[in-house]
Amino acid sequence: MPFFPCLMDFIIPLNESRPLRAIVKSYYFVDENEYFYTIYCHMSIEITVGITVLVATDSLFLTFNSHICGMFSAVGFAKLIESSYSISFFVQSFMGLICLSISMFQILILLDKTAEAIRFFIFACAQFAHLLCICYPGQRMIDYSTEIRIKAYNGLWYEAPIEIHRLILLVIRRSMEPCYLTAGKTFIFCLETFAKIVQTSGSYFMNALRFRNVMDTFDHPYYKVNKRLLVLIGQWPYQNSNDSFFRRFIVNLIFTVFVITQIALICSCNGNIDVILESIPFISCFIIIAIKYYTYQIQRSKIQDLLKHITNNWQILETRKEMDIMHQFASEGKFFTFGYILYIYTCMTMFLITPIFPRLMDVILPLNESRPLRNIIKAYYFVDENEYFYSIYCHMCIEIIMAITVLVATDTLFLAFNSHICGLFAIVGFRLEHLLHDQFDSQVLLNRQTTKMVFNDVIHSIKNHKKALEFAELIESCYSISFLMQAFFGLICLSVSMFQILMLLDKTAEALRFFTFSCAQFVHFLSICYPGQRMIDYSTGIRIKAYNGLWYEAPIEIHKLLLLLIRRSMEPCYLTGGKIFIFCLETFAKIMQTSGSYFMVIVSTY
Repeated sequence: MPFFPCLMDFIIPLNESRPLRAIVKSYYFVDENEYFYTIYCHMSIEITVGITVLVATDSLFLTFNSHICGMFSAVGFAKLIESSYSISFFVQSFMGLICLSISMFQILILLDKTAEAIRFFIFACAQFAHLLCICYPGQRMIDYSTEIRIKAYNGLWYEAPIEIHRLILLVIRRSMEPCYLTAGKTFIFCLETFAKIVQTSGSYFMNALRFRNVMDTFDHPYYKVNKRLLVLIGQWPYQNSNDSFFRRFIVNLIFTVFVITQIALICSCNGNIDVILESIPFISCFIIIAIKYYTYQIQRSKIQDLLKHITNNWQILETRKEMDIMHQFASEGKFFTFGYILYIYTCMTMFLITPIFPRLMDVILPLNESRPLRNIIKAYYFVDENEYFYSIYCHMCIEIIMAITVLVATDTLFLAFNSHICGLFAIVGFRLEHLLHDQFDSQVLLNRQTTKMVFNDVIHSIKNHKKALEFAELIESCYSISFLMQAFFGLICLSVSMFQILMLLDKTAEALRFFTFSCAQFVHFLSICYPGQRMIDYSTGIRIKAYNGLWYEAPIEIHKLLLLLIRRSMEPCYLTGGKIFIFCLETFAKIMQTSGSYFMVIVSTY
């Protein structure tokens, strides 16, 4: 970077040489211009040796981490890594937090000096990667050390003698306590901690901005509706390939046109902060919809697997009561689907008709001149917008309707998957709760045949539980990263939308437009977090249902089976955002709180 001035003197010479700048600001007790190259060589040696130390120590730590994860894969425990690195990582994370915060601040301060901004950007990226290099191995230690109990549960332990049950039980008890990599026993290094560190550095960064005032510019009936919507946008996994290609082409074209008009708007607004702020919610919303759409393209095989699981699960239901439970959850899924569709399309309709209000008011309360028209979304179409208003309006309506259809199609299928997994957990809970209710007579002891029947019933419940866990894991792997990105952009979208409502209170139609947009975002977050809460509740509710049954009248062999099943159900099935945070109602409240905080930051810096 310090050689850029010399390079620019050669490419675009000026009347005088550009000033040279050292790699790092320091004082050498000599004339820095006269001894510039000597100082540069000294600093280069210092930085090269420093980075070599960094790489050497971190790569050895990563090697240790991979080794311990391999050990856990074969079952084992370790504390040596923790004792070696705990205090060191505590200091590193503290200094890294300061370093990352100030580096981001410097990037913003030096935006007018491209070379300097790039220098700090590279430095911040390196810090970001370094923090991840500490936290991700910690997450791997947690995952591999706790995975032992899941792998033990997945074995055919219920076919083994009771003596082996006891051995397995002890292993599972120990593996319920993860092996952690901590910072001086103060906090645990994992992906959640990484997110908190980055979030905290962002908070410090925002506080620094306030003080400097820099931001002044800134074919079960259950799935018929879902199938029709996904076929419409070319995303149904079993759709004809040529037909699907044509529909996907239309959706991709709509996304492309929207991106072009928004980029053109930002480039033509000459840095007008009001125009940029008004565009951010809509750009964020289209990014969320694009993430949803392309997730279904990338995860197409997993979506097919989920649908196959559903078909297979319906075919293995044995009793009329189990069928009734699944039908009940199917009806709930249908209710959520229709409710979500109705709400989102209602908000969309209100959003689309607001630009027609001026013409309506001209008829109801005419003025001396026609009220000015305004597009649904600010965009740049390379033509006179007043002359082609209705053409642009029609195009935007088509874009928005298609985008909302993508949103509804992807979200309602997810809601359907969630209702199905909750139904599977409910069936397992029902079987365990009604254990022995039909076979047991309080006056007569259980005979051998009845005992075997109950034993097989419990084993069947365990197998169904495994299928439910497999389905839940497939949902998590399919949606986790997508929901993480959606939460990030949704947070931005909701915060700026609330700010726009406040700024446009004197313009009722505009304020109403952003209000309906914010309400739709609110429900969108709820449609992710509430299903996550349901997964937690139904997966952990199995242990309560099992306890409510007549297990105390069953033989000791059945006790052992139930005990291991209960222990497994004590660990909920989560729906996470990239394994960083868990989607549940508590997370929903935190997202609303965070968006409110960001809203206040925008208001205070505007």
